Parts: sequence; C-alpha cells; structure tokens
Amino acid sequence: MTKLADILIGNTSRRTVAGGGSWMGQGQVKASYEDAIPVQHVFDKLLNWTPLEVPNANLIPVELDEQFDTIIDGKAYRVLPREDHKAIVRSDNYESLGVFTNSYDSSAYNRMVGFIQDVFQGALPVWNAGLLGAGRKFFITVGMDETMHDDKSGLNFMPYLMFHSSLDGSLANTFVPGTQVAQCDNQFPAFRKNAKAAGRLVKFKRSRHSLSDIRVKSIRDALGIMTLEAEQFTDALHTFVDTPLTTDQFFKALDVIVPMPKDDASKAAVTRAENTRDTMVNLYRQSPMVSPWQDTAFGFVQMVNTYNNREKPVRGALRVERTFERVLSGSLADADHAAIGAVNRVLGRDLLSV
Repeated sequence: MTKLADILIGNTSRRTVAGGGSWMGQGQVKASYEDAIPVQHVFDKLLNWTPLEVPNANLIPVELDEQFDTIIDGKAYRVLPREDHKAIVRSDNYESLGVFTNSYDSSAYNRMVGFIQDVFQGALPVWNAGLLGAGRKFFITVGMDETMHDDKSGLNFMPYLMFHSSLDGSLANTFVPGTQVAQCDNQFPAFRKNAKAAGRLVKFKRSRHSLSDIRVKSIRDALGIMTLEAEQFTDALHTFVDTPLTTDQFFKALDVIVPMPKDDASKAAVTRAENTRDTMVNLYRQSPMVSPWQDTAFGFVQMVNTYNNREKPVRGALRVERTFERVLSGSLADADHAAIGAVNRVLGRDLLSV
C-alpha cells in the first residue's frame, strides 16, 4: 500500500485543471475536500500528537562475550547515554524528529498549535494544510471564497496566504503570500509586479509571545494582503501576456534556464539536459496548461513553473510533498525568478525586477 502524504487538500472543485488533468496531490494525500478544509480536521488528522522528550544515547558495538546492554539484529551494544542531549519523538508513532541539546524547548509546538487554533478557526477558507519531514515542518494555507478570473489572459486564479513553522528550527514562523492558478493547479509564490520584493511577507522570532503579537499584524489584514496579491499578480500577468516571445527568443531563454552541457560533460548530464528541455518544449507547445499562452513571455514563465510543480523528477518523496517543500524553502520562488530573469535577459529589458 502506497504511503500517503500527511497533507490535506481543499477546494478540489475549484481546481479545474485544463485538459482534465489531476489537481496537485490527487491520490497522494491523506484527505481531500471539494470545499474548504474544516479547521478541526487540521487538528484531528495532522496535529493530534505532541512532541515527547526522550533520553538520547549512542549504541557502542561490542562482542557478545563482552558486557552489553542490548542486542539488535544479533549484534551486541553498550548503551552510552548523552547527558547533554535529548531526542524528540512524536507521541502517536514515535517517529524521530531530531536530537537537540537539553536547552531546546519543545513546548514551542504546543504554542504553535494554540496559535493555529486561535487564529485560523473560521477566519478564512483553508485551502491546504500539511506536515513535512515526518512532522518537523507544518504549513496551512488560507484563501478567498471566490475564484478570480482575468478576462485578458483567460486565467482563473486564487490568491492565498500561507503560514509555516517548524519544530526543529529549520523554518522561521513565516507568512508567505502567493497565487494558485486553477488551469494547472500550480503555486506561484513570487510572480508579481515587483518580483524582487516577493517571497516572505514577514518572519518573526520563536519567542513565547511572538505568535500572539504577529496575529494582530497579519491575520487581521489577511484579506487585504490577498487582495493586494491579486492586484500585483494581475499586473505582472498582463505585462507578460502583452509581451510577444518569438521562437528564437524562446530558445535563447531556454538556453539560460537549461543550458546544454559543455563538450566534455558526461553522457548522463547531456541526457538529463536534453530530457528536461524536451519536456519543457512539449509543455510549451502541447500542454493545455501552458500552450494557450505560447509565443508570449507569460507562456515561458508558465512553462517553467508547470515543469517545477508537475514534471521535475522527484526522488525519495511523493511529488506533492516535494512541491510544498519547494514552496516552504523558497526554491519554487527562485525558479520563477530565474524564468523571469531569462526573459528579461533575452528581451534586453526588465519586464519585472528580480
């Protein structure tokens, strides 16, 4: 049985992927909903556990005729406790969340859960929520009640506001605005008029009081933030849709994004580059998620974004997990910036600043 991602996907009825394609994560997630995700389900299905602090130790291999404390797979070990460190495991499945110094405060998780319960309960429709890295990272995305339609481009889109945090300190408590495009169910975390300013809306420290402080500054204004995101996205969209891109310019921009390896490169490197380029060109020319904007600057950006959301090879994880990891890390936004930069470079002018 295939393991499902600890992710909930909502509003699937509004994710009308062109050509009858599947919405992001279809068949890969723990639960999906035609409408918004009930906030209580976020707690019942994702956050119904606590971090347990347990002793940490090193297992030192010894011979069976020596003093030992345990036997694992027929091998003897002495248990050497690490007095300056502790391990954190999930209370529901005992999966390890990492090893930390004794000063680490695992109660930050409980404060985050309280924050989510206080802020997101009934505030705005919940679009997505999930755990990554066995529970080390958490995200929740809220959106608007209606899907927006842009007559000029024919694009249906939904602005969103994502909050993410982490138990292991790898992510700051952060709000990130972005846009979900219905025709491809792709996330655009950084496509707006001033792309240089895109990305994290606000980060805040992991102190005991910071979560309640930031709630006043951000969640109260969430609708206004998403309205501004929609305006910025539409402005950028019109700029790129109105800009023609010739076949020659397309391949020059592609050379920037996926250059062919030098003559002394390995055969494997050449094959990877050729496969990537072929997949992108096929998206650009034939995919209903991209081809309606062929021969425009937006078509190029949409091609790169669709490749990274849907086609880029994935190893060691489900695609939906990897996609959200890229959103949380900022690498998906970086890829969009690279596509914008390639178009700017080929055209010899900045359509958007990156």
